[in-house]
Amino acid sequence: MEDDSDYDEFSVQPYMYEPEFSDSQSDFSDSDSGSEDNFADAQDDHRIECKCCTEYPELMERMDEAGVKCITEHTGFKANCLHPDVIEVSFYEFLDVNGPIGDEEPIHEVYRYISYRRLARWIWHRLSKKDRRPLPSCAVAAIRQRFPSDSYIGFCFARDGN
Repeated sequence: MEDDSDYDEFSVQPYMYEPEFSDSQSDFSDSDSGSEDNFADAQDDHRIECKCCTEYPELMERMDEAGVKCITEHTGFKANCLHPDVIEVSFYEFLDVNGPIGDEEPIHEVYRYISYRRLARWIWHRLSKKDRRPLPSCAVAAIRQRFPSDSYIGFCFARDGN
């Protein structure tokens, strides 16, 4: 019979890959991508996933132009990130690049992932694998409500070597 401690050593534990808070910003330094600038705001106040859309200058410009107080009220957000026909077309593009998904893969989870990607593209235009930024919590909540799931993973920083 196997020892339980050996099993635990090799199994994935909840929050195992979650970033730990550090008082210095050295955790975010990466000379290749300039990620120190990208993640400085994300580290403020020990908050990663609970930033309001009003805390993103890129979104404030869009919201001011449209005369809305929250990005989820913006017609561009609704059309690009929540409209099922738009997400369906992006889903076909996703399949072209990534191949078919398994039958066990819930379509709402894939649509939610695509919506997050469309939101990031709409805000920042282009992000690389190592240049990840947390999305505004109000937008994430709207996407989760539109494409629900029993489990959510949340924002994850890129791991070294990826």
